[in-house]
Amino acid sequence: VIIPLLVLLFTSINKHYTRLAERLRIDPQDPPKELINTMVVLIGGFHKGVLQTLDFTRHLKPERLVALHIAPDEEAADRMRAQWAEFGIDLPLHIELDPFRNLNQVVISYIERLGAEYTDDRIAIVIPEFVVHKWWEHLLHNQTALFLKGKLLFKEDVVVISVPYHV
Repeated sequence: VIIPLLVLLFTSINKHYTRLAERLRIDPQDPPKELINTMVVLIGGFHKGVLQTLDFTRHLKPERLVALHIAPDEEAADRMRAQWAEFGIDLPLHIELDPFRNLNQVVISYIERLGAEYTDDRIAIVIPEFVVHKWWEHLLHNQTALFLKGKLLFKEDVVVISVPYHV
């Protein structure tokens, strides 16, 4: 019983690799799709890591660059707008209100709206992440970003870029 099951398993794995190789094969008659780069920098709060991330994204020179902040209420949104103005950031700041700050749902909804508006775009979600020195401290931070990356992995024409800031 075990040997036929192993043969079936290995045959299935071989078929998977054969199908994958066929889908990855390059056809000279079918050039890659030209896409415009739109970058969305997620802004959770205003700190050194965010400034570094904004500098990084500007130097990549995307066709479109925006910042997205998710605020629980209008008061928090006003605070972020004030900080944005205080530091003189010359980048469009989009603020989405969500009382529960449900990052995954709001970001995915925002990406879908962008995808509907700009049909020939590759959307890059840029996530500032800070890196702490002890391994166990890392368990306390960036978990939401990790789950968001997992969800966005399956979205076509969406790229996730993490920009580490070492604390």
